[in-house]
Amino acid sequence: MIPFEDTFLDILKKACIGKGLSKRDLAKLSQLNLQTITEIFDGKNTASTVIEKVCICLDLNPQALIDHIHQKHIPKVMNLKGFKSFQSSFLYSETDILKVNNYLLYDSNQSEAVLFDTGTEYKVVQKWLETQNLKLKAIFITHNHRDHVYCLKEFIQAQTNLTIYCSKKAEITTHNTVFVKPTETLSIGDFSISPVETPGHSSDGITYQIKGLDKTIAVVGDALFSHSQGGIMHPDSYAKAIETNRNHILSLDQKTIIAPGHGPLTTVEHEQKYNPFYANFFTQS
Repeated sequence: MIPFEDTFLDILKKACIGKGLSKRDLAKLSQLNLQTITEIFDGKNTASTVIEKVCICLDLNPQALIDHIHQKHIPKVMNLKGFKSFQSSFLYSETDILKVNNYLLYDSNQSEAVLFDTGTEYKVVQKWLETQNLKLKAIFITHNHRDHVYCLKEFIQAQTNLTIYCSKKAEITTHNTVFVKPTETLSIGDFSISPVETPGHSSDGITYQIKGLDKTIAVVGDALFSHSQGGIMHPDSYAKAIETNRNHILSLDQKTIIAPGHGPLTTVEHEQKYNPFYANFFTQS
């Protein structure tokens, strides 16, 4: 089981940054003293009464966050034929190591595959392709952050005719780069792949909706995580991203599998109920 990407503190910090609120601002709005707010952000106070007051100020769902603290409602482990998950490590700083996901969509009958983001371990992905006798046709980039495109050059050098699909804002330029349009549907073998712009965490964020397997999959990059989402530094971008994620990811069929850039696979239904950033909207609808 891949653990959640974010702790409850990560969720609170992302919401505060997105709302443009300092600890002092939060203390004033919640009518809690600054010491109590500091204790929360030091991980020393998780009392339900104080979490509820803070969540109300941050437009987070209190029960969803409290349940996340106690590791309730963990998404079920999902395995889907034709869709392979990889997880690799990325050195984010001298002391922090991130675990980053990338995904392979494949058709064994046609011996073809496409990759969504590259992760950081080219040889692992390439070896798996070789053992399965699959030819990589294309790479779809969710956003141009280094942990998600770390091995892009290696894949391009190994296969010069590889097509790279991404947002024009990603500023990835190779002779085989195709800038996707949100109004188009791409056909790769028996699969259809529909790109949707989901900026916020990054201006070039793209979600790819995949049809052709037993279940629909949305590869979302860092737009959304299970019980959380990617960090957003500016309040205007944060508000727009919340709306975009609601309308373009969490509005999909509830059984749609969400494949995030970090953390476990989840579903639209699960995130509507248990993601603190979105549960208020969907439980009241």
